[in-house]
Amino acid sequence: MRSLKFIHKNNEPCCFLSFPSLIGIYLKNMPNLEGWWESRVEGETLPIFPQLQYLRLQRCPKLSSMPKIASTRQVTVILRDVSVQVVSAIIGPLLNFHEIRLEEIKDLKDLEMEFHQNQNPNLGSSSSSMSSQSLTRLRVLKIEKCSNLMSLPEWIGTITSLWDLKIIDCPKLKSLPEGMRQLKSLNWLTIKGCPQLQERCKEGGEDWPNIAHILFKRFTEIGAVETAEIAEIGIWRKIKDFIPNVRSSLTCGYEHSLNYKPTL
Repeated sequence: MRSLKFIHKNNEPCCFLSFPSLIGIYLKNMPNLEGWWESRVEGETLPIFPQLQYLRLQRCPKLSSMPKIASTRQVTVILRDVSVQVVSAIIGPLLNFHEIRLEEIKDLKDLEMEFHQNQNPNLGSSSSSMSSQSLTRLRVLKIEKCSNLMSLPEWIGTITSLWDLKIIDCPKLKSLPEGMRQLKSLNWLTIKGCPQLQERCKEGGEDWPNIAHILFKRFTEIGAVETAEIAEIGIWRKIKDFIPNVRSSLTCGYEHSLNYKPTL
């Protein structure tokens, strides 16, 4: 499979299929894979994979195009060591995300630019809202080892469903947008191996007002024991202490009820 360049060759029968029942795609370690079709074919722009729930593309550095995905399900997408063209091809038109992981996308510099790549150029200033519409159900976003990523879009604040955000080993990312303040459902923020960003996100730092509302925050260094535990670690300690106490109280209460003899 390492020598495969295209999933479908044009000289094969049924080169266009909608895959109506397929729920998962996993392509890994295909260094020569360039695209789905060998050349443009009739129907290739039609939406396919209507039931897709899981898409993972890993170490396919030459892959530059994918079919238009139009799943009616919530989709988990993991893209690792692929081209930025694949990121924009998948993230742009897909409308129903649950989780997105972008890992080792070396040429990814600006999420906003890539998210807009597949939008209608006539939309003008409304393109930001169109991009964010594809993320209205997104719960988890992980960005890891994107060494040239420099910014997150301001409209990240419109992803009000976002619950968990992880930014790992993105050294050129220096700040978080003010739109982060609108993410009222965001309970978990992990920043690891982003020294300039971590400095700004410390309590009292320039970006602290953008993340102060997030309940659990973790800042760590790459290859080191955690330098800062969850910011509200005291809450965890209280929870850990509280659970045994509740269990003990329930046990004692149950035993007491067994020995209880009403007075007449």
